[in-house]
Amino acid sequence: MKRPNVAQAAHLDVRAEVEKAIVAERLRVATILQSDEAQGREQLATKLVIQGMDAQSARSILADVPRTNPYFEAAMSREVGAVTLGTPGEIGGDAKAQRLAEIEALGARKRAERAKQHGRPEVV
Repeated sequence: MKRPNVAQAAHLDVRAEVEKAIVAERLRVATILQSDEAQGREQLATKLVIQGMDAQSARSILADVPRTNPYFEAAMSREVGAVTLGTPGEIGGDAKAQRLAEIEALGARKRAERAKQHGRPEVV
């Protein structure tokens, strides 16, 4: 029987350590993401996993954070869905802001026309 040389033995030791580390990391991830504390807080749990937090600390933090309420989230998406964030002219359902945006655009066009008539550069 052939005995492995020192380099082969070192390689086997490193490989065993790498495999142990992989198993430990998978266990840490599973412990956090599959814990009762992570239910309803999946997004935060994933962030804690990515940050490399240990399972005990992550579960402790998750336990202190309120769970998301799917009924609240659904209601908010229905209520807020009609309004989008942006400039006043882009906000849906706001007639006054929309009219102000129209007036500003008209003023900009008039200023550009006057500047062109008088041979001046357009001012924005």
